[in-house]
Amino acid sequence: MTKLFHKIQYDKRRGDYVVFIRRDGKRKYFNLGTTRKEAVARLERLETDIAAGRITFTEQTTQIIAPDGSKDMCIKELADKHLEWMRTNRAIGTFRNRRSFVLQFLDFLGRDMQVSEITRAKLEEFYAWAKTRIGNRRSKSKNCGNEALASIKAFLKWGEEMEMVDLPFKRFPKISFTPPELHRISDVDLQLLLSHADPDFRDLLLFGILSGLRPSELRGLTVSQIGHSPDGSSFIFIQTHKTSKTARTYTPRSVPLSAEGENIIERQMMAHPKAATIFVDANGNPYGNWTLRNKFRRLCKKAGVRDTITAYDLRHEFASRNSDNGVETTGLAQLMGHSTTRTLMRYVKNTHAAHKRAIDAVEKGLQSVLHPVPENSVN
Repeated sequence: MTKLFHKIQYDKRRGDYVVFIRRDGKRKYFNLGTTRKEAVARLERLETDIAAGRITFTEQTTQIIAPDGSKDMCIKELADKHLEWMRTNRAIGTFRNRRSFVLQFLDFLGRDMQVSEITRAKLEEFYAWAKTRIGNRRSKSKNCGNEALASIKAFLKWGEEMEMVDLPFKRFPKISFTPPELHRISDVDLQLLLSHADPDFRDLLLFGILSGLRPSELRGLTVSQIGHSPDGSSFIFIQTHKTSKTARTYTPRSVPLSAEGENIIERQMMAHPKAATIFVDANGNPYGNWTLRNKFRRLCKKAGVRDTITAYDLRHEFASRNSDNGVETTGLAQLMGHSTTRTLMRYVKNTHAAHKRAIDAVEKGLQSVLHPVPENSVN
């Protein structure tokens, strides 16, 4: 194994391995990935590149502007600039997801390639490689590779929009996403889950369906986010949420609470008066992402229901049940924090109850045609 000259550090806040390297009076930060093995391999390449002069610490750029005005740049420099922009302007989860796919793209093509050397054929090759590699490593989803190509498309289009490079091809490979299946939680399964859950987790399950909060919002809900209207009713106020940064008009989100929702909040505040969040785990700490997932998995096994139910299914159930009850689509999208109604259509379009109401409404409007009143009966 090659001897490393720099110490790898672990960033607990972000869950990444990093290294800080000082050269020529300047200190640079490099992200090495999420696993120790991956970090060691990347640091070896990084130290080799620094020794060979391929990476410098002075303000240099590989950007080339041709006489015709076209712009080109090394793919590695463009990736560094893009990921730094993502780190600053997007949520940490979005940044980490993009970084994963961009690094895979660099490993596949090579880091010294110019953007002008990327062809449609090479993107097709990466797409085929990603579908096989990511599918075997992560999941057997029908969309394996699609997320990878979509991220690379966003990355390269960003470089073009920032006027750093000109893309050498007109069209990207076509991506055909298979919509994820929507699994409803039946009343029987819901009753089984509630009957086998401990009191605190039972409250979390119910509150998830009653409020439609995202899992991250559910886990991070605090007392300061609970507001009270002049009429005495309560609501949840979410200043910043998933789509607030990308919406054309920034709008905080407000979710009114039902009577049972208010009871759950009051119960949890009394049970855990010193907790930082409304819902806490067995140790009195806020739920982490994996802690909540594992809790759901164990509960499903204990209750004897399908083990694919997750915290996100509570949000889906909120949308589906509201759609069943004829709640207006625009208002429901605002409640859920969607910037458009497009995402919501996944829950609405296959709802039998909504379709039945639409069919009955048409028939009701045709009553005068289907059953005309004879003229002589009017007198």
